[in-house]
Amino acid sequence: MKFLKPVLVSSVIASAAFLCSCNKAADKKSATSESNDSTAVEVEYVDAEPSVASGKTIDLVYMDVDTVLQNYTLAKELTAQLKAKQEKSANSLQSKQNKLQQDMAKYQQEAAQLQQDYQNGKFLTQASIQEAQQKMMAKEQDLMKQEKDLQNLNQKLTNEMLDEQEKMNKRLRDSLNSVLDQYQKEKRYKMILSNSAAINTVIWADSTLNITDIVTNDLNARYQKK
Repeated sequence: MKFLKPVLVSSVIASAAFLCSCNKAADKKSATSESNDSTAVEVEYVDAEPSVASGKTIDLVYMDVDTVLQNYTLAKELTAQLKAKQEKSANSLQSKQNKLQQDMAKYQQEAAQLQQDYQNGKFLTQASIQEAQQKMMAKEQDLMKQEKDLQNLNQKLTNEMLDEQEKMNKRLRDSLNSVLDQYQKEKRYKMILSNSAAINTVIWADSTLNITDIVTNDLNARYQKK
């Protein structure tokens, strides 16, 4: 019987998933579309650059999605919550795995002792030998069941973590789209590009076209007013 290796569920947020949100917001034809973000509220944007405040539309800008997520309060809170759930699941799994390993070690010792007793002639009858063998077989079957249950638990916890991460990513996408929709209504920009560690869309651009801080500040302002 093989021992299970510890399996820890990854909680890394795939920021590339947010790239489609930027494109989605830029491609919308209607400036009055509603956001799905339940935390959306009207916000007075005070961090906009002078050209935006004056009503002038900028043709093309970009933002760094990774930086936005690192500094967005909601993203940090949800990540911390997901990490706590992951650690709880991993600890539960590890505890059960430790017990299985202990039971396996005990079984192996008993099996070795049974073999030694048989060789030393301690079993006086065939019935006593069969009885001891049946007990060991029952213990082996129990260990196999524990291993199977542990595998099922590992899969269950992994699926739960993936579901939790997807829910978190959806909430963050909705939140980001709410801000981008607001920009569209204000006619701030004609197009917003996005950069991330996974996808480097912008090779080079003037730093004045970087709206990462603006997006982050607007997200945090909206979240604080919920």
